[in-house]
Amino acid sequence: MNKTYALDTETGPYPMAPGDIGAWALEPYRPEFYVKMLGIAGPDGYGKTIHMSGDNFDNDFETEIEFLSGHEVVCHNAIFDIAVCMRKLGLDHPAIAGIKWRDTSLLAKWLNNSQDSERFRYSLRNCVEKWLPDSNEKEEFLAIKDNIQDDYSYWLTRVVKDCNLTLELHEILANLLPAPQWQGYIIECKCLYPLAKGWMTGIEVDPDVVYEARITYQAKANKILRDLNIKEPVLRSPVKLGKLLFEEWGLEPISHTATGKPSTCADDLKMIGARSEDPRILKLLEAKQALTVISKYVNGFDKSIAYLNDTRIHPNPRLFNGYTGRMSYSSKLMKKFQVGIALHQLPRKAKLIKHALIAPAGSKFLYMDFAAQELRIMAQFSHDKNMLDAFNAGKDLHAVMTESIYGTSYETIVAGNTDGIPEIVDQRNCGKLTNLSSMYRIGAKSLQAKFFTQYDKLINLREATHFLNSYKKAFRGIPAYWQSAINIAKHTGYATSLSNRQFKLKATDWKGESSAINFPIQGSGADLSELAIALISERFPEMTFLIQVHDSLTWQIPDDMNPLTVKIFIDNISWNKYFQTELKINFPLDFAYGESLGNLEAL
Repeated sequence: MNKTYALDTETGPYPMAPGDIGAWALEPYRPEFYVKMLGIAGPDGYGKTIHMSGDNFDNDFETEIEFLSGHEVVCHNAIFDIAVCMRKLGLDHPAIAGIKWRDTSLLAKWLNNSQDSERFRYSLRNCVEKWLPDSNEKEEFLAIKDNIQDDYSYWLTRVVKDCNLTLELHEILANLLPAPQWQGYIIECKCLYPLAKGWMTGIEVDPDVVYEARITYQAKANKILRDLNIKEPVLRSPVKLGKLLFEEWGLEPISHTATGKPSTCADDLKMIGARSEDPRILKLLEAKQALTVISKYVNGFDKSIAYLNDTRIHPNPRLFNGYTGRMSYSSKLMKKFQVGIALHQLPRKAKLIKHALIAPAGSKFLYMDFAAQELRIMAQFSHDKNMLDAFNAGKDLHAVMTESIYGTSYETIVAGNTDGIPEIVDQRNCGKLTNLSSMYRIGAKSLQAKFFTQYDKLINLREATHFLNSYKKAFRGIPAYWQSAINIAKHTGYATSLSNRQFKLKATDWKGESSAINFPIQGSGADLSELAIALISERFPEMTFLIQVHDSLTWQIPDDMNPLTVKIFIDNISWNKYFQTELKINFPLDFAYGESLGNLEAL
């Protein structure tokens, strides 16, 4: 019979690193890291602790993990504890893979996700104070957290309390979580092991490409700055940039900051450039973007390599990090030690940054991208017949939208876009941008601004109004969905995704209504991505999950593995099996394969 146990580890060195130069005790991939103690709590008062000072610590550690294999094991922030076990026993130790890992921080989020809790930090301390106010061990636990001591007695007491309270917390939360949410929570927990393995593996960075990126983007910025006769510090200072634009160049601001100063944000600069037709503005924006790539990504790579003393970076993965359930990555530990870059924000246009992320010798990257994921989810939730029919017939939805806007026949649009006829390509781009911009309630002025700020496409207000009206006419089910989602949220008090992840709404003002509309779509995107990670990891243990960016998943696979095997597996997944609602649409993924993220070939 499977039983539920709690596990916690204590790690070193402590202090985190000599002279406060790092967070080594939080970095299980680092050579200086070590495990000082393992604690386990279980049913009927079961408890076990082992310490590094013991004669058989390594063997005892392995024995305890093997004992837990096949059972449900709950941790608080489980990715870290799983990674610790991997550091001790190896990445592919079968006992670690055999444990049914659970996480009380995730369970708390599934229960507590709401407008009221958006700023709540799900530390064990905060969760104990919120859900175990009357626990017999609470006061001693809090006192231990407040008075850290680096001795055997302290760490022994701490690991025991952490295990006992994690187990007690799990029992409370598990009884509170509604039954329809359990399957989604369990699927998310199945991502814990592959994310821990990917975090430990790290992502190889090519320093030569990083250097090339620095030279390329700096040279681009320098040329523009020289042509404009301005200095780089001007672009880095809103005050100096404002003085240049609005005093020296005599341009009119679009908006003002909260302090009343003319805004120099990128969107305003683009609009100023369009209105004034001053070519200097677009050049200035290009220089700013080049410098941003350097400061955010190139410098991020260099700082990570220097801090880690390794060309493998280890950004910290975070499941259910936003209210929609989307995953993200932290580029810094303790907000100051650079261990990677924000992978979930990889720039689409700065290709050299993606070229810098390379597969190590003996492996390749397998890249998977959900095809039109949010549009397909919208079709599912809105039940819009035209959208469902188009997807299920394999049609180009952007061409369908273009036909509605311009009256050009669908066949002409598809053929003209394939042949590169400029007028048709431009029309289809407008259809595409309308589809991508109009799902979540948007007005004509906002659509006009979005076309320009996000897609560099200038349209007038009359065109924006026509595009929106054409969208609502082509897909009448979507405005109906907006109202339905709001009504459901008002009635139930929450919005829900395909896996029954919930977001509880305190207020149904405009912001609350927008969350009621957005959450089912974006939350379901998180559900689908996690399900794919869980299924692929289970079926292909030789693969290592590395990165999620937007709707894409990137894996490291052995050279001798046929990537088409994975594609065939994914193409034959019955998504209906995993959700408690009938799916009216499939969710295909596009595949690519290559030696770096910037050099992938479609499969």
